[in-house]
Amino acid sequence: MLVIIVAAALHSGATAALADADIGPARAPSAVHIQESNAIAPAWRLPPIRPVTRVNPRLANYFHIDLAEGRVDHKERRLAQWNVVILNHDIVLKEKLSLARMRQTNPRIKLLAWIPLQGPNDGLAKGVPAPGDEDWYARRADGTYLTPHWGGRLMDVCVQSRAWLRHLLRYVRRHCLGAGGYDGLMLDCLWPAEPPGHDANRDGVHDARDTAAWRESMLFLLRRLRAEYPGAILVGNGGLPWPADCPYYEYANGCMHENALGDQFGGTEWRVLWNACRTALSRISNRPAYHLIQADIRADRRTQAVAADQRALTPNDCRRFRLGLATALLVDGGYFGFDRGDCLHGQLWWFDDYDCDLGAPLGASIEGRYGPGTFARDFERGLVVVNPTQTPVWVAHTPDSSGGIGGARASAFTVPPRDARILPAGLRKPAASPGRSSRTGRPEQAAEPAPARLDPRPSAGFLPERSCAQNSGQ
Repeated sequence: MLVIIVAAALHSGATAALADADIGPARAPSAVHIQESNAIAPAWRLPPIRPVTRVNPRLANYFHIDLAEGRVDHKERRLAQWNVVILNHDIVLKEKLSLARMRQTNPRIKLLAWIPLQGPNDGLAKGVPAPGDEDWYARRADGTYLTPHWGGRLMDVCVQSRAWLRHLLRYVRRHCLGAGGYDGLMLDCLWPAEPPGHDANRDGVHDARDTAAWRESMLFLLRRLRAEYPGAILVGNGGLPWPADCPYYEYANGCMHENALGDQFGGTEWRVLWNACRTALSRISNRPAYHLIQADIRADRRTQAVAADQRALTPNDCRRFRLGLATALLVDGGYFGFDRGDCLHGQLWWFDDYDCDLGAPLGASIEGRYGPGTFARDFERGLVVVNPTQTPVWVAHTPDSSGGIGGARASAFTVPPRDARILPAGLRKPAASPGRSSRTGRPEQAAEPAPARLDPRPSAGFLPERSCAQNSGQ
C-alpha cells in the first residue's frame, strides 16, 4: 500500500528565503513524494546559518562525498552548526570553502580532514604509481589485487618501506595541518588488522605475520603524526570501534562507530554500541576524547541504492536516531551524527532535536534510576533517559509543560523498549544521586537516587514541530 506524504526537498536550488534565515532554522521548500505505508514525513531539513552557542548535544558530520543534496548556499555556515565536521579536502578546494568562515560561525568547531587510507581521493592519488610490479596496491598471497566494495583497489601500507604512508604524510603536511588548516585528521579505514586475505609482507603466505606487519605500519603512521602534531585531533574509523587491546589508542583521540545501531556492519544491539563506547573512552586518558557515534539509515536490510534515494525516515529510523543521540549524551567525549550511511556520507541533515540546547551535564550518567538496565543523565536544561531493555519504563517528574524529544511532554511519561527520551526544561540544579562515571563506567559515591526536578519553563531552543520526537508514537 502506498500513501502520499509531504517531504522536504533537499537540493541545490535553495531559495532566497533560506539565505536570509539567520535568526531561525532554515527550511527547505516542499515537494510531494510517494513512499511505502510505513514511511513518515521526513524529520530533516537544512541547518540554520546563525552563530552557534549550543553546548549539548555534541554533533558530528561525516561530510566527505560530493552529492547534489549537499550543494547549498551558505554552506560554510550550515556546516558550522556541527561540533565536529569531517571534510574531504578535494571538496574544500573545488568549492573554495573557507575554514575561517566556519570558525567565525562556530568558534569551538573542530574541523578534521578526511584521509582515506584505502582508496585515495583525487588529491592523494597524485604521485601514486600505476598498477604494476612496483605499485602500492594490496595483494593476496597469489598476487591478485584486493578490491573493496566501493571500487578501486586497496592500498598496501607495508610495501616499499611504507611508501604509501610516507606519501600520505607529505600530503598531510602540505595540505592539512599547517597554519590556519584543519584541527586534525579522520583516518578512514584505520582497521586494527589487515583486510581478509591480504599478504601484507608479500611473502606469498597469508598468516599472523601479515597482521603484525599491518599493525606496525599503522602505528608508524600514528607515531609520526603524534610526534609532529602533538595537539592535533587524530580520530580513526575502522567501521566498528577498535577493541580494548588495540595499540592505536596510545596515539589517537578516539575512533568512529560507523553504521551504529544499523545492520550493514555496525551492530543493531544497543549493548554493542554502549560497550564499544565505554571501552574506547576508557582508553583515552592523556588528551581530549572524541568518540563518534555515526548512525545512519542503513538498517532494515536497506541497500545502498535504496538509502541513496530515501526521502523519509521510518519509525524505526527515528527510534535508532533517538537511541543514538541520547547515548552520546550519556558520556563525556561522545559525538552523534546521522546520515545516509557508508559510501553516501555527504548530508546536511538537521533535526529540531539538535536545536534543543541541554546545557552542561550536572554529573555522570546514572544506571538504574528508572529501572534495572536503564540509564539517565541530568543537564542544566534537561534530562536524558535511555531504555535499552525489552520492557517499557515509567518516568515520573514534577509538573512540566515543556515539549520533549520522543514524546516526553508531561509530568510523567513512558520510554518504550530499546528507545530513549530527552526532556528539555529550564535551568536546573544538580540532583544528588549515585551514578557511574560518564567515561569509565566506575560507580560514583553519592546519596540515594532522587527524581529530577525540572523548571517548568520550556527550553527556548526546542522546536517540537518537525523532529523524530513527533514520530515516537507517544
